[in-house]
Amino acid sequence: MYHPDSFSCDICKTKKLPTNHWFVGRVKHIKSKSILIISTFSNRLAKTSENAALCGATCIMQYTSEYLSNLKEKQDEEKAQQRIVDEPKIVTSSLNSYEIDNIDEKDFNSPGLLS
Repeated sequence: MYHPDSFSCDICKTKKLPTNHWFVGRVKHIKSKSILIISTFSNRLAKTSENAALCGATCIMQYTSEYLSNLKEKQDEEKAQQRIVDEPKIVTSSLNSYEIDNIDEKDFNSPGLLS
């Protein structure tokens, strides 16, 4: 049988009561993307270790902020690793040295940038 005291908020540690309207936060990974999902509380979802029980808006915002921070850190690490393993590229262009130093991979696919 379900006991409300068996759940506590993963952010602030508040105990869940039977009448509280809580939420469950989880990150779903699809291919190389991650998606943050916030849904209404479900005992089944809240019992799963990779999901977070969230007691309200403040804790949802904190959970979202932590997710975005982790996502940004991961993207920064991936960019840094990519710069390390990429071989230098030889570019013939009329761009100045600052513009050449700041070219991203997406720029190589832009029509008219490099001639």
